[in-house]
Amino acid sequence: MFFLPFCTLGAFILAWFTTMFSENVVNGHNTSAESAGEVDITGGTLPPLTEPPNATAILDNMFVNYDKRLRPMYGGDPVRIYVSMGFLSISHVVEENMEFKGDIYMRQFWKDPRLTYGDKNWTLILQGDILKKLWFPDTYIENAKKTTVHDDTKTVIVFGDGNVFYSVRVTVNAMGLMDFKNYPMDV
Repeated sequence: MFFLPFCTLGAFILAWFTTMFSENVVNGHNTSAESAGEVDITGGTLPPLTEPPNATAILDNMFVNYDKRLRPMYGGDPVRIYVSMGFLSISHVVEENMEFKGDIYMRQFWKDPRLTYGDKNWTLILQGDILKKLWFPDTYIENAKKTTVHDDTKTVIVFGDGNVFYSVRVTVNAMGLMDFKNYPMDV
């Protein structure tokens, strides 16, 4: 990965992550938002959230015969994971080591038919211990030296048709090539 001089570092990192992670790639092929289900997230926002009338009963039955060790559609097509990242801050830029620290909100979206419970417009917002029962993709940042996931920020929205929206704050210490030969005249 190539980094531009310090002034444009934040913009370049954001552009790089947007390019690397907003592309919906499965087995080397781009996919479209319709493949994840009928929830349209292409504009970067979620539709209005509607709670189901029987949330307690749904939660009581949701994890019966659910094995979090197996990915959704195990034995079938690959799971399409849609990822977006928004930088809260970029700090601790160390030119000598070509390192930086970033606070990121990472959002992921996928379909898990095992979690289907009703109308596609119904939503259950899950936090805390119940998240230990769910399957999550093994997403990582390739050039990260250290990644800290802030567990208290983990939130999952499960739609009635099995679509899953996952949001979490991540702090990452990463490295990348930095070119400062034109700094500060690199604008």
